[in-house]
Amino acid sequence: MKRFLKNYFSFNRRERNGALVLCFICLLLLTYLYYLSNRDSVKIGNVADFEKEIAEFKKLQQSDKNTIEEYSRQNVVDFEKDKKVYVKAELFEFDPNNLPDSDWRRLGFSDKQIKSIKNYEAKGGRFYDKEDVKKMYSISPEMYASIEPYIHINTVKIEIEKSLKSTITKREIELNSANAYELLYVPIIDSITAINIIKYRSMLGGFYNKEQLKEVQNLDTVLYDKMISYLSLNNENIRKFDINYATIDQLKKHPYIRFALAKALVLYRETHGTFKSVADIKKCVLVNEELFRKIAPYLTVEE
Repeated sequence: MKRFLKNYFSFNRRERNGALVLCFICLLLLTYLYYLSNRDSVKIGNVADFEKEIAEFKKLQQSDKNTIEEYSRQNVVDFEKDKKVYVKAELFEFDPNNLPDSDWRRLGFSDKQIKSIKNYEAKGGRFYDKEDVKKMYSISPEMYASIEPYIHINTVKIEIEKSLKSTITKREIELNSANAYELLYVPIIDSITAINIIKYRSMLGGFYNKEQLKEVQNLDTVLYDKMISYLSLNNENIRKFDINYATIDQLKKHPYIRFALAKALVLYRETHGTFKSVADIKKCVLVNEELFRKIAPYLTVEE
């Protein structure tokens, strides 16, 4: 029996070492389990404190929510207040001709819109009827619809102007020297057309042929045929470029020349020397006979 017990319960050195390692691992596991047990007990013991923290967090959260709602409410009120000030308009009967800036503001117009209207009047523009107000680019269809019932143009003054117009049109208006107001005396020309003519004349440097009026924005053949008999032309008033001194920037602004031709003319001049006559520009490859006839009246060679 003693031998039997010794055979089953005795260990060699290797087995003893293995048993010691196993015991050490078991000790570590027991220590870890004991730590977990104590940590959970701490948590359980502090449930009341944890619930208190939750209550305080909810209270703070509600406070923040109330603050945000109050801030939002105040800002909405302020925005609505600002919005009312912005769209506030006082509608009243008015004559748009020479209406003071302060009255335009009372109607709800911005400074930018007022400036556009005053620029139109400064160039000789007049409002002869409500449709003339509607044509203003600075006035939206919605704004025009709101003020349209309140527009009352002084018809007596308009009739006097029309009478003067019919008298003055017995003589011709010189196209290259007339201002926008004088052009309005031509029965068929309205304020927008007059301004467009002046604007295009300035770009060209003057008209050398009445046919050039057909190039004016929104001026069609029908309108041209009706106005032509009231207009005369003096070519001496045309502004010309000296092609031996004009720069590319100066030349390219002309509607008939533009950048490519301006650059070609200056390059030719720099390569071959100064032009002896205006006709010499036909030596430039970009200038054909038709183009030459168009631009020649605006060019000169000073000796």
